[in-house]
Amino acid sequence: MNKYPILLLVLIGALNYSTAYSVTAMIKILNYKYADKVKADKSWCDNSPSHAACSPAFEFCLRPFYCQQCDTTYKFGSPDPQYQHVNNITFSAKLSSKLTNPLQFTLKQWQQLMVLSATVTNQDYNPSNLIDTVTYTMSSVNPAISEKAANWEPFTLTSENSVMSIEGVFKVFNSPLVH
Repeated sequence: MNKYPILLLVLIGALNYSTAYSVTAMIKILNYKYADKVKADKSWCDNSPSHAACSPAFEFCLRPFYCQQCDTTYKFGSPDPQYQHVNNITFSAKLSSKLTNPLQFTLKQWQQLMVLSATVTNQDYNPSNLIDTVTYTMSSVNPAISEKAANWEPFTLTSENSVMSIEGVFKVFNSPLVH
């Protein structure tokens, strides 16, 4: 009896199973803290005599560790009024008029090392207004079989010399592809 046709059918079934699912990462942002009033270049965020706090504009990205480009980014923050001249933010379910919390990233596949990054600028998304870029490396995270089976895990986005931090929770799970 020839075993190769059976092996071929098993492999085809495995390939069909693996391509029938995508991976969803839900990122719930809880709070932002930045005690300083200056941008990365040490210039003031606000040029008034009192030098008010920065007005953060956030850009979030989830990408494989060895890749520098994001397929999906989420932007929110200043100039929305709730983000004007604040050092501390506790995020609600609504991040902007068009964006809810948690952020949802859909990926074709999950890598063993994934990086969640946030670039924060003052007022807009112009690199010349950079406050800081902070990252969190997700290592040894295995996607749960479903959203219901996934647990929220805490994270803190920060960098070695940063006075800025962003805290939140995430969960990662397999989700069926919609055809």
